Amino acid sequence: MKNRLVEQLRGQKILVLGDLMLDEYLWGDARRISPEAPVPVVDIQRET
Repeated sequence: MKNRLVEQLRGQKILVLGDLMLDEYLWGDARRISPEAPVPVVDIQRET
């Protein structure tokens, strides 16, 4: 989705007031905690 949006805006003049943010969502399963830090290790199933 991000790539398609960037391609549509290529060559256009854009004025950004404030912050520009593109959301990215990841779905997956967290079955264990990382041994290096107290964070879940996620097996990513899908991205949007």
